[in-house]
Amino acid sequence: MINQSDEPIEVEYTIIFEVESLENNIKPFRMALSDWNSWFGNKDKWVELSQSEYEFEPKSRKFKIKLSPNEVLKILSTNDAMYFVEDYQDFELSGIKINGKNGTVVYEGNQFFKQFEKKIIQIAF
Repeated sequence: MINQSDEPIEVEYTIIFEVESLENNIKPFRMALSDWNSWFGNKDKWVELSQSEYEFEPKSRKFKIKLSPNEVLKILSTNDAMYFVEDYQDFELSGIKINGKNGTVVYEGNQFFKQFEKKIIQIAF
């Protein structure tokens, strides 16, 4: 998630499985947008959020995080996968809600999953 706006945004997302403790693949991390690039930034620049920087409700499995302007948020680590195949059964998130100055965007279920499918782009010369 990249916040390129001049205002903070609130990101709320739900993981699909119950957890007793947060493991590295579902802990949230942030990085300055200036350290980001098209290959997901310098891996050494990701900073794990402290528990005081986000809310996590184990029963509902929801995270809530404020993302400052010009910050990048990593909410899921998938072994550097760039996309997911059709009907990917082990996708760890069930939805995401983004609140900002100009409104709210919500993706849930299949609508959410479709945002991560592989897109084939054809270029003709």
